[in-house]
Amino acid sequence: MNNDKPGWMTTEFWLAFGLSLVAVLKAVGVIPRDDSTVEGIWRDVVLSAGLLVAALVTAWKYIQSRLELKKARMVVDAPTGKVVAPVVNPPSVST
Repeated sequence: MNNDKPGWMTTEFWLAFGLSLVAVLKAVGVIPRDDSTVEGIWRDVVLSAGLLVAALVTAWKYIQSRLELKKARMVVDAPTGKVVAPVVNPPSVST
């Protein structure tokens, strides 16, 4: 039985998407900024940088988890050492 979900249906994808969306909205100013004081500006800069770093780390972890899943499904042919992709859903043969 194949329990693999498509990438867009995983928790990692939606976490990465949400963080990226908030980071972009903050960076472009859709989420309000505090420009009234120098401290407010620095607070916004630090918050935006933190959101962007969190989005990048989440995206990196998402990519790593998907690659690990794909690697786990690969089969190596012992005599040749070549990677052979397994047949996930073999076609049915009717006789």
